[in-house]
This record gives sequence, C-alpha cells and structure tokens, in this order.
Amino acid sequence: MSSVNIDYPEEKVQGMFYDLIKKHLNSTRRHDVEMITKAFNLAKPLHDKYSSSRKNGDPYILHPLAVAHIVCSEMNLGATSICCALMHDLVEDTPIKLSDIKREFGETIAEIVDGLTKIADGKEPPADLENFLHQFRSTQKDFRVILIKIADRLHNMRTLDGMPENRQRVIANQTMHIYVPIAQKVGFFSIKSELEDLSFQYINNDEYLEIAYQLKKSEASCNKLFDRFAEQLKKRLDELGIKYTMKARMKSIYSIWNKMNSKKIPFEEIYDIYAVRIIFEPVQNRTEKSICLDIYSKITDFCEINQNRTRDWVSFPKPNGYQAFHLTVMGPEGKWIEIQIRSRSMDEIAEKGIAAHDKYKGDITNENPELDSFLRSVLEILKSPKDILETLSDVKSILKGENDKIAIFTPKGERKYLPSGATALDFAYELHTNIGNSTIAAKVNGILVPLSYKLNSYDRVEIITSNSQQPKQEWLQYISTAKAKKYINQALTRINKKAIYKGQLKVFDALEKAGLKTDCPQIDKLALYFSFINREDFYRSVEEGHISLDGKALKKIINGREYKTWENFIRKTFKIRTKGSLKENLQADILTRTIEIKGSDKLGLLAEMLKTISADFKVNIFRLNIEVTDGIFICTTQLDMHDIDESKKIFDALSKIEGVLSVRRVED
Repeated sequence: MSSVNIDYPEEKVQGMFYDLIKKHLNSTRRHDVEMITKAFNLAKPLHDKYSSSRKNGDPYILHPLAVAHIVCSEMNLGATSICCALMHDLVEDTPIKLSDIKREFGETIAEIVDGLTKIADGKEPPADLENFLHQFRSTQKDFRVILIKIADRLHNMRTLDGMPENRQRVIANQTMHIYVPIAQKVGFFSIKSELEDLSFQYINNDEYLEIAYQLKKSEASCNKLFDRFAEQLKKRLDELGIKYTMKARMKSIYSIWNKMNSKKIPFEEIYDIYAVRIIFEPVQNRTEKSICLDIYSKITDFCEINQNRTRDWVSFPKPNGYQAFHLTVMGPEGKWIEIQIRSRSMDEIAEKGIAAHDKYKGDITNENPELDSFLRSVLEILKSPKDILETLSDVKSILKGENDKIAIFTPKGERKYLPSGATALDFAYELHTNIGNSTIAAKVNGILVPLSYKLNSYDRVEIITSNSQQPKQEWLQYISTAKAKKYINQALTRINKKAIYKGQLKVFDALEKAGLKTDCPQIDKLALYFSFINREDFYRSVEEGHISLDGKALKKIINGREYKTWENFIRKTFKIRTKGSLKENLQADILTRTIEIKGSDKLGLLAEMLKTISADFKVNIFRLNIEVTDGIFICTTQLDMHDIDESKKIFDALSKIEGVLSVRRVED
C-alpha cells in the first residue's frame, strides 16, 4: 500500500499536526518528519471514513494525534513511537491489515501496533485479561508498547467526561489499579499523578471537589510562604556558585486525600501541601551527589530539619531509576516545608522516566534488571491462568506492590527489591523457586525468624533450606507476593496429585484383597459413605491416613449390609440422632420443600451441610441427589420444615457455610 496523498484536514486537525511536527523537531531525538507525515496521511482518511466521531463531535483522528503529542512532548519518545501512536487504532477500527503496515513501515512499527491492538472487547474481566496478556507479551519484544498504551489511556482519561457515568467509574477504577502503578514503575511521575487525580475525580467526586476548593482557598497564603522561604534560601544557595532553578510544587489532590485518609487527619493538618524543588545544572569535575550534599548543608545551616522525613534517593535510587534528595525543614510561621534536591538529569528522569535517556530506543530491560523482573513477574502470573478474576487480582497486587518497594540484601550483599509487607518466605521465592520450596527457616540480620516475618528495608536475609522440605498449605498465609503464591500453589497441586494417585492405589489394593470390584460406582459408594462427594478427596484422605480400609468393613459397605436403607445410610454416615423414621412425628403444618444447594467441591462440605439441616435444625431429610461437574456440586434435597421462619433460618445457615455458593427453593 503506497502512502496516501491527501489535503490536510480541517483547521483544528491541521494545527495539531503541524504543532506535533514542530515539537518533534525541537526534541533531542533523531528526526524523521517524512515517516511521521506518511503515518498521518495513512491514518487520517481511514479514520474519517470508518471511525465514529468522538463524543464531543470532533473527528476521531484527534485522538491518535493527541496520543502522539503525549508520546512526543510528555514522554520524550522518538519518530517510531509517534508513528505508532498515530496508527495505534487502525487495525482495530479500519479495514487495514497488519501486513499492510509492516510492508509500508517495517517490522518494528508493525510489532508495536500489533501490541497496541485490542484482541477483545475489554468490557469484561476475561477480555481485559486477554488484552493485558497481549500487551505484556508485546512489551517483551518492544517496551514502547506499554509506554504508548499509557499515553493512550492518559488522553482517554482527559476526555472521559463524554462517557456515560457507569463507564466513567469502570475506566477510572481500571486506570487507578493498572495504569497508575505502571506509570510509576517506568518513572512517569507527572503522568502518574495526573492519572491519579483524573481517576479520583470520577471515583470520589465529592471529596475531590472539596480538596480542590481547600487548595484554591489556601493558594495565596502558600505562595506568600514560598516567596519568603525562597528569598532566604536563595542567599545561601548563591554562595555555592552553581546554576539552579527553584520552584514550588503542589501536592496532588489524590495524594492529599490519601494522606488524610491513611493518617485520619483533616486537610488543615497536611503540612507538606507545597514542596520546594531545587534543580541544579551539572558542574564539571564534580559529582551530582556532592552538589546535593552541599545544597543540603546550606539548607540545614539555617533551618531546623525533621530527621524522620529525610530520604537519600541519590545513594539508593528507586527501582524505577528515580533519584533525588528529600528533606523536610521548619519554614516561616512554623510551617514544615518539604524540599527536593535534583540535578537537571535527575529531574528529566523523574518527569519522563526511562524515556528521558537519549540512548533509549525500545529495549531497556537489559539495562534495568528490576524492570525486567517486574515484567517477568506479570507474565508468570498471566501465562496459564486458572481463574481469570483471581489472576487479575494477582496482577493488580504486583502492580500495587511496585509503588512501595523495600531493598533487601542477600548475605553476599546483592540487593533485591520486594513490595512493602513482604515476608522472609517471599524473599526465598524471589531468589529462586527451588529455594522457596525447600525453605525451613530464615535469618534476618543474623537472628533466626519465622517464615512469616515481615521484612524491613535494608534487612540482610539468609535463607536456610532442606532437601526434605516441601510447601505446606499454611504457607499461603505467610506470603504477600503473587510470585510466591503462584509457585506455592503449583507445588501444592503437584503434592496433591501425588497423594491422590497413591491413595487410589491403596483403595484399589484394598478392594482387590477383599474380592471386590474396583469400578467407579463401587468407589463412589465408598466415598459417599465416608462423607466425600468426589473420589479425589476420598483418595487423598486415604493416603493421609484419615481412613482405614478394613476388608470386612468394605464388604459390608459395598454389599449394603452396613445399612438397610438410604435413610439408615444417612443416619449412620452423618450421625443423625432422631427417634423413629425421618418421616415420623411430622406435624400437620409441616412444609415440604425441595431446595437446591450449589457449592465448591470441597472436602467435608456435604457432611457440614447435612449436619446443619438434620442435627442443628432437627429437620427431616427424605430425598437427596448430588451431581458434581467441573469442581461444582449441585445438591437437590427434599426437606420437611416446621414453618416459613424455620425455612428462612435454614437458608441463611446454609448460605454462611464456607464453600456454599447459592441456596434456592425449587418448585416441586
């Protein structure tokens, strides 16, 4: 497909495109105006013909143009990313094929556009998961996929007011849980803050407006405070003979709300609403760290410092590359003021993340092992999901953990990053799956601690292992990372399968020795007798030694001599102690009801249900049917209840049993 030659569109679109070219030419990237123009000339007529107008009536092409502007000026990405931003919706919304883009623009651009193209509707969790999986897989080939996706989401959030209210909340919540932590992970702090505020505006509009009003009301006094403090500070900094700029930064609305909420304090008690940011230019033959310390020294010469609020992110950069020196000092009028000290390059990285590096082209994971580890963690969770909602929850927990990392050291001094709240067992799995699976203890700073011990930043951790150790079910209570959860569950599944297999062999052997058949009906009868609704739980219980398979008892159960009737079987199995028959003593006002109970196929659940019905409520059971499909059982039973109130109580009691999904009456 050759480049389409058309006249530039209406004035608004034309102006945006020319402005994009101007910003690109002013950037530090390699300039390729011809390729960008070619991408625009392809996207414009196709979107005009096949895409719907945006909610405000603007032509659709304004959206990819706006995304391209964000990619260029707010993310500092080059011509390749700009072209992909202009064409990111083409394959999804128009007849053009990926092969056409590959032929016209090459394989790299085609791969990025493919990664940005939705493969499902995205309105339901399964579709969301498929799209995230697709994007993260594409990110392994070229990291620019996720960066352009952040730009796409940022523009969608800036124009979200045109969407229906219910969709606004859905999109805002998804942005807060997925895109905000990703933006922070790659270092786009200004974009991250804007996404938080935009999301918060739709999630909790009343509190958003209240804080915005309070900020507006306090703006004048805060500006005066900054001017007075800056005047005093400038005299000291000028003595250093360095070039610098100083500006005030207002805390974001969401950040203020988050602090008010977490500390349970009113707006008036937030003392760091405004921060002073000092950005200095590099000095030949001097390190940036030494200049930071000189500035720090000058500030503390005339200001009282809050020692608990000092952070050295220069010596110990955050995993996403963020560097700065933070301190909080007592300013004029007894107000605490936060100060951030950065070099020009530190500021660029803080605002534009990894894309601030001029050498960045697309594959940065080799230079940033923590980022590579983050991507691999997400991919590990997404590879073979068993439950989609649980998988999405695990992905969100990884992203949430990325916002607040702690640095942990191995005995050899190697630094590892884990989410705040991680335990010694989480650290073991971070080192290696086999280490995690064989962990028996841990030493933190030389002291023996339990596996559930929560680590603190800069702890030195030694993991003690044993070849005879294997994961246990209770380990799931000791961990907080999705990675550890995944590998513990995998190990428990293997252990469980092995126990089921060994138990099955024991059951077959016992039946054969008793001269009985080993077919499914016989085993199902045995399983039900011992209160199990599936063979697997029965086999596992046998292997774990909870059930003794005596030959004589087996014959009685299988041949029916252990119980004469179904009623007798229920009595003996579930230890129901009522006088006479189950139908005896029915009163005239007895209500006969058939109910359906759905639940997870869980060990002992049937016994607990029948105990609730017969033992706790003394209700008679005289019909019971059970079906199990794909781990879900359906129990249909006919009960004689004394009155409607008792019926409601039984329904409530059954609903509260762990593993029961639903209880309903079935018409007889």
